Amino acid sequence: MPPLASPPIALAECLAFLGLGYALRSAEVFSEADAKTAVRAVAWFTLPSLILQALCGSPPVELWGAPSFAAGVVYTLALASAGWFLFWNRHPRQRSLLMGCTVGSSVGLMGYAFVEAICGTSGVQAAVLFGFANILAVQVVSYLLFASTGPAFPEKYVHADGGMYRGQWQARKKEGLGVYKYPSGARYEGEWHGNEKSGRGVYYFQKGGLYEGEWFNGRRDGLGTRTFSTGKVKAGRWRANVLETPLDAQQCSEAVVGATAAAEAARKVEVGGGSLGDALQHAVQEPALWATVLALMLNFFGTPLPSSVNTVTQPLAAANRPLALMAAGFCTKFWSSQDAQLRDAVLIVGVRKTLALLMGSMFLILSARFSTALVAPALATLLAALSPVHLEAVEFARQFRLNEKLAATVSSVSTILSIVVLTGVSAAMGIMGLSQGGWCCICITKQFVMVGCSLSNVKH
Repeated sequence: MPPLASPPIALAECLAFLGLGYALRSAEVFSEADAKTAVRAVAWFTLPSLILQALCGSPPVELWGAPSFAAGVVYTLALASAGWFLFWNRHPRQRSLLMGCTVGSSVGLMGYAFVEAICGTSGVQAAVLFGFANILAVQVVSYLLFASTGPAFPEKYVHADGGMYRGQWQARKKEGLGVYKYPSGARYEGEWHGNEKSGRGVYYFQKGGLYEGEWFNGRRDGLGTRTFSTGKVKAGRWRANVLETPLDAQQCSEAVVGATAAAEAARKVEVGGGSLGDALQHAVQEPALWATVLALMLNFFGTPLPSSVNTVTQPLAAANRPLALMAAGFCTKFWSSQDAQLRDAVLIVGVRKTLALLMGSMFLILSARFSTALVAPALATLLAALSPVHLEAVEFARQFRLNEKLAATVSSVSTILSIVVLTGVSAAMGIMGLSQGGWCCICITKQFVMVGCSLSNVKH
C-alpha cells in the first residue's frame, strides 16, 4: 500500500473525493445507475483487495483482532437494544423499519476510507475485524429486523383449481408484476391489475406458441404478436382476444419489447424472504466476508499472497479510498421529508453516534490500561463505528414494502451527519497527534487511567 500523507492532508483528500462525487452526481454527469455501479465496483473489487493487502503479511491478529471483533458485536447488540427501547411502542411496520435502520453501518463505503487515511494500514487491519462483525449486523440482524413484520408478498399462492401465482399483491388482489402457471400447463408472465392480466406481458400456450404484447381485463387487447407452434405469426391490434387490425410485425415491435421486459421483471420479483436462511444467504454473498475469511487464514498460517494475486490486488487496494468516497458522494442526497420523519432520522443518528463514541472511549481506555498496542486499533474501531447507516436500508425497505421514503431520509441524514462527525473526530486525532497509533494518545490515556486508579485507591 502507498505511503500515507499527513493526517490533515489525508482528511482534506477524503473530503475532496466526497465533494467531487457529490458534485458530479448533482451536475447529472453520472446517473443513479452509475452510482450503483460504483458501489458494486467497491464491494466486488477494491474493498476485498484492500482487506487482502492489509491482513496478508501483517503480524498475527490474535492480539488486536479479538477486541475489534468483540467491539463490533457489542456495538451491534447495543444498537439493537437501543432501537427496541426507542421504538417498541410504534406500529409494527414502522418499528421494524426504524430498528432495522438503527443496526449496521456503511463501513465498506466510508469507514475503511477514513480509517486508512487517518490511522494507516494498522488501522485498516483492526477495522477489517470490526467490519466482519458489521457484515453480519447488516445482512443478518438488520435484515431480520426489517423482515420482522413478515414478507411483502407470499412466496406463492395456489388456487383451488391448481393454478399457482408468484408475484406482487395489493389489497388481496394480483397487482403489479407476477407469474401465473395454469393447471393446463399454460403460463403468463407480466403485468397485473385488479386480479386480471392487464398491461404488457407474455402468454405461453399449452400446446406451444406464445403471445407477446398488450392486455386488458385478462384478454389480449392492444398491440401484440401471436406466434404459433407451427411458426406462423399474427401481428396487429387485438380486441378481446381477437385480431381486429392486422399489422406488420415491425409495427408491434415496441409492444413486444415491452412485454418481454415485463415478463423478465415478473420472473425476478422478490417474494417471500425474511427467514434466517435468507439472511445467511445474503451474508455469504458479500465478497468482503470471503476476503476477510481468506485473509485471516493466510494471516494465521503466515502465508503471503501469491505473487499474481498480489500484483492484481495492490493497485485495486490503492484505488479503494478515492473510489469508495466518490461512490459515497454519488449516493449522498439532502433530505426533503416530513418533520416526523426527520425527527426519527435525527434520533437514530444521534443514538448511533453516542453509542459509537461511548464504545470507542471505553475500548480506548481499556486498551491503554492493559496493552498500549491496542490503542491504534481502538482508534480505528471508533472511526469505523462512526460510519453512516448502511445503504441496504432503502433496499430492505423496498423489499418488505415498508416506508421507503423514511428509510431514504434516515440514510440521507445519517450520511451528512456522519461526514461531519468523522471529519471532526479525524481532525481532533490529527491535532492531538492521535492518528496512526501516535504515542501521544497512549501516554495521555495511560495518565488518565493511572489518575483514575489512584483516586480509586484513595477513596478506599
